[in-house]
Amino acid sequence: IVRRVIRPKDKKAEKSWLSKTLPEIMTPQNMAPKQTQPLPDIKPIMASNKSKKDQAKKFGEDLFKWIKENAGIIILNAGSVCTLTAFTRSDILELRCLSMTGSLSSVVYFLSLPAPKV
Repeated sequence: IVRRVIRPKDKKAEKSWLSKTLPEIMTPQNMAPKQTQPLPDIKPIMASNKSKKDQAKKFGEDLFKWIKENAGIIILNAGSVCTLTAFTRSDILELRCLSMTGSLSSVVYFLSLPAPKV
């Protein structure tokens, strides 16, 4: 006995009525999040022949520059952690304080963004 599987022939995938009626939504170029740079690498500093004071000074300057460039993103991430932590609290005061901290950090982040270029 040989069994044969009969499958329907593939039809072209039709777009749903909803995708036909809604226009494609494009994110404006100025609204895309800024790419972050990784932390400065410590290995070249460890391998160089410069004095330890110079190495520490250069690393400190690089780290300060990185923090200054990414301050908004750091604040936003800290606020996200606060909001996530708020969901685990049973005390209503802790929950509200953490939730407000998360919301305020997102406000600070969006206020720190440059004005959109239209």
